[in-house]
Amino acid sequence: MAFFLEHLTGIFGVTIGLEVNPQQPKSKVGFYLRDPTLPDVLNAIVKSAPSYRWREGDGFIEVLPLEGSSPLLDTIITNFRVNDVDQAEAISQLMNLPEVQAGIRAMSLNRRDPSSTSTEKKGEKFSMSLEGATMRQALHKIAKESGGRFWIFRRDKDGFFSISNSPR
Repeated sequence: MAFFLEHLTGIFGVTIGLEVNPQQPKSKVGFYLRDPTLPDVLNAIVKSAPSYRWREGDGFIEVLPLEGSSPLLDTIITNFRVNDVDQAEAISQLMNLPEVQAGIRAMSLNRRDPSSTSTEKKGEKFSMSLEGATMRQALHKIAKESGGRFWIFRRDKDGFFSISNSPR
């Protein structure tokens, strides 16, 4: 599913975030559509993978588990600014914010080293600023501004999580 969603970003020119269901980390989807709209495709994906749902907000698409979504992604970011960074660098700086670190500690999570979970694509350098946004919104904005247009959050049953810009 992750590779398919990443491919949709180029076809439809949208930014998509995927929160992987820790109970079903590898979801295969299959369907046939003729001349579909983006909502048609997203509806077919969640019909094929019924433990997921999709939603749209602020010009971004998010695919997330029906149950068990991580509250870490709903952490409110007071102030986030990055200058002349790529997507991987921006995500790293986001993870080091005090409110994100507090959420990680409160939920007894451990961040898996991004270099061990995927081959990070560098993407374009960008600068951005956000205030009073959720971590989800920050990840969407980072993905859009970098030109990568995709992010993925994986949480393992063992308490580790990773955020990357590639399903690999």
